[in-house]
Amino acid sequence: GMIVLISDLWGDIDELIKGLKHFIYDGHEVIIFHVLDPVETAFPYDQITRFVDLETKKEVSLDGRIYKAKYLEKVKAHLKTLKEECNKMNIDYKVLTTEAPVETALFSYLAKRKELM
Repeated sequence: GMIVLISDLWGDIDELIKGLKHFIYDGHEVIIFHVLDPVETAFPYDQITRFVDLETKKEVSLDGRIYKAKYLEKVKAHLKTLKEECNKMNIDYKVLTTEAPVETALFSYLAKRKELM
């Protein structure tokens, strides 16, 4: 069967990989759509900004000028690791942004895939 994972993938990478390996071992084809808000990859904050964790409601104020480079470095490393791990397992990994509806990207991907078959 086919497993389609649509997520922001901000959880523990090791746990994700463990779960994905289970799907692959069971013979499933896996496709991942990694959905990101453009703000997550640009970090457009150049002043003290209050951030709120939507899951825990924890709040923290940070000076964007101080944390921007470190944040972007961590995001880049996270995305690189995800892509590399998916490549090792022969998993299709696509990054999407919230600027377009996920279903549009999904249908477009599946249509292109069908053409290649």
